[in-house]
Amino acid sequence: EDKISKAEDKICCLQDVINPLREERERMKKYVSNLESIFAPIRRLPAEVLCEIFRMVGTVTVWSRWSSLVPPISHVCHFWRSVSLELSELWSYIKIEY
Repeated sequence: EDKISKAEDKICCLQDVINPLREERERMKKYVSNLESIFAPIRRLPAEVLCEIFRMVGTVTVWSRWSSLVPPISHVCHFWRSVSLELSELWSYIKIEY
């Protein structure tokens, strides 16, 4: 019984070491995921290329709660919002339903 008790004590001590390491591993995974997002190829597109993509997508009729893709495009990130706001033809058509 004494050996079992000592083994259980060692297990508890090791758990106290392992748990913070697991938490640190999860924090690192989130950090790496954020970095991968920052360096994603889509983020490196020049504004001019993104404008052309938006123009092409803007000509497609979308059957959804949005009459166009402009609101969803402008909500992706700050860069996409600023690019879409500069592209006046995306905002030149407003569909009003009653």
